[in-house]
Amino acid sequence: TGLPSSSFDLAYCRFLLLYLPDPLACLREMRRLLKPGGLLVVEDGDMSSTGSVPPTAINTFAALYPRLGVARGLNYSVSNDLFHLVRRSGFPY
Repeated sequence: TGLPSSSFDLAYCRFLLLYLPDPLACLREMRRLLKPGGLLVVEDGDMSSTGSVPPTAINTFAALYPRLGVARGLNYSVSNDLFHLVRRSGFPY
């Protein structure tokens, strides 16, 4: 980002990581930008688990997202790995 380290009390993103080819790099940058004791809040999704009742086109898209993600080098189910990604980026438990 080019921002100074330890600049923020809070880092927040919502439905961002699943669109990034390297979500771990993003989390590491958020960690770098947080002040000691700062708070990380991340909300993300699993596009393969979307659906509706009664079934609509969204159910069909849910079956296509995993293949599209692989083709684009993205993980559209990143929320399933979010805890481990946050840990790998250096945040404490």
